[in-house]
Amino acid sequence: MDYKNQKPYNNGHNNNNIVVKPNIKDYDIKSWITCEADETTVDLANKAAEYMGINEVTTSQIRNIYGEIKRIQMNYEAERVAFLLLRPKVAYMVARNKSNKKNHAGLSHFQEIFEEAAIHVTDDKTYNNFCNLMEAIVAYHKVHAKR
Repeated sequence: MDYKNQKPYNNGHNNNNIVVKPNIKDYDIKSWITCEADETTVDLANKAAEYMGINEVTTSQIRNIYGEIKRIQMNYEAERVAFLLLRPKVAYMVARNKSNKKNHAGLSHFQEIFEEAAIHVTDDKTYNNFCNLMEAIVAYHKVHAKR
C-alpha cells in the first residue's frame, strides 16, 4: 500500500501519534464483499476506525447505522429496499455534521467505505460479507473512539 502521498493527520495529542486516512483504493473491497474477507480487511477496518475515532465520530453515530445493518441481515431478501435506503441515510448523517469539520471528515470516510462496499452487495452471501466489514469497523471504532 502506498501511503507516501497521504497527508498525515495529527491526533491532537502531544505524543506525536499521527493517523493517516487510509486510501480505500489501496484495498480490494469488491473482492471482500463478493468472495470473503482477508487480513487486509482487518487492516482497513482498524485504520479507518482509528481515523474516525481521532476525528470525533461518536459510537452512537456508527451504532445507529450498524443497528440497521444487523436488522436487515436477519432477512436480507425481504429487506433489500431498506438496505438500499441506508445509502441516503448515511449521506444525511454526514451532511448533518458538516459544521464540525473533524467529525465530518471521519463520517465522510465511513461513508466512502460504506458506499464502496454497498455497491457490490447482490445477495445474502455478499450482504453477510458487507456486515462483517461493518462489524470490524464498529469493533475497532470502540477501541479507538474518544467517546
